[in-house]
Amino acid sequence: MDPGHDNRDAGASANGLREEALTLKIANYCKAELEQYYGVEVYMTRTSSACPYPNETPAGGCITARANAAAKAGAKIFVSFHLNSSTSSSPKGAEVYYPSSSSDGKSLAQKIENELVSLGLYNRGVKKNDTYAVIKNSIRNGFPGLIIEHAFVSNSGDASKYLSSDAKLRSLGIADATGIAKYYGLSKGVWELASNGKWQWKDGSGKYVVNSWKYISDKW
Repeated sequence: MDPGHDNRDAGASANGLREEALTLKIANYCKAELEQYYGVEVYMTRTSSACPYPNETPAGGCITARANAAAKAGAKIFVSFHLNSSTSSSPKGAEVYYPSSSSDGKSLAQKIENELVSLGLYNRGVKKNDTYAVIKNSIRNGFPGLIIEHAFVSNSGDASKYLSSDAKLRSLGIADATGIAKYYGLSKGVWELASNGKWQWKDGSGKYVVNSWKYISDKW
């Protein structure tokens, strides 16, 4: 998970919203949701507002370093979280960019776009683009890189309906996670009432969790 931008390269801002702050929240919500599925391990390219690679150039160099670090962590996909902006206040909606060389990337992008559109966001579609540093460096490292443009900070409607509260940002993160889970056919755990009257958690593999902490529905 790559929360786009940071405090050196803040990205878009409008309607009282800052891209680098909101992408971190959306990515964290996506991470929490994904980790409820069996067999998922999430690596975050940044975990705070600070630039994770301050010695690199703010944009291209930092993105290269993030993709390289993800490769070292064993990433299978690289998902970069962003918010869109325009000089006009009219553009709105969600879109996902993927590498033209990756049919898997296109399919995954479509699954994520479908979930975002199901929230009511205008469907701007999935689009191939090999010019973005995120996509170029991901392909160079051997995995597809996606850029999710969740909504437009410059559109007052998008800003109000989808970006104006933590609950709304959480919905975006869950939508991203759901799209990823559907693409990979992941299974999610469930609570079951045992014969002794106590609740137990069964993960997506069908095994019951014992002597271990799990982060489930925003609680440990």
